[in-house]
Amino acid sequence: MTNCKNCGAILTGKYCAQCGQKASVSRFTMPALLHELSHSITHLETNILGLTAALISQPGQTARNYLEGQRKKYFNPFIYFLIMLGLQSLAFSLVHHAPPHATPAQLEAYNMQTFIFKYLKIFFVFLLPVSALLMYLFYRRHNFAEYCVINVFIAGTISLSHILLYLLLGTSMEADSKTMLYIQLLIAISYTTFMISGLYREIPLWKVLLYQVIITILYYSFNVVLVMVAINLFRH
Repeated sequence: MTNCKNCGAILTGKYCAQCGQKASVSRFTMPALLHELSHSITHLETNILGLTAALISQPGQTARNYLEGQRKKYFNPFIYFLIMLGLQSLAFSLVHHAPPHATPAQLEAYNMQTFIFKYLKIFFVFLLPVSALLMYLFYRRHNFAEYCVINVFIAGTISLSHILLYLLLGTSMEADSKTMLYIQLLIAISYTTFMISGLYREIPLWKVLLYQVIITILYYSFNVVLVMVAINLFRH
């Protein structure tokens, strides 16, 4: 009788009944390493690429599946969110530079954006519960914790859209920060409406769109207030 190398439980089959790890675990060899790599690529439904594809093509159904218990099928949404947030910060740092011959207003906007992205993860810790609460107040079809999960899916995918936006526009993103804001607002409203209309098919599309416009305005208003408070606290 052997024990699981991961949790120490007694093994009674090919997999551990406590943690799910395979009973036969050996040292890494090159063939074993290649097998692990192949497994991570071919089993797309359980890795980050599979989750990303699902959230782009069928976000509402994906969220419903996860909330209804299909957890093993999908990559962890919280890790997905953190990875996308880190990649967003990296993409932003690659293209974000102070405009040459910047006016005082442009320089102030640049410094504010730099500050926001320096503390991006902290901001999202505060903002995710806010967006979840707003969604709960408008829809009330899931509990608050479930809306937190839904908004983790949404925030991760919107971060991905921002990565693509930064890389596509490059340094031209500095030319008109208002235009960038409008594009980001449009992406947020459009994607969230797409997800929620798929999640709640019984709600008319026009009502979902109206709710999301209101929620987005409230959310970004709170965002602005939080940023201004943080700037006053940490920059002085």
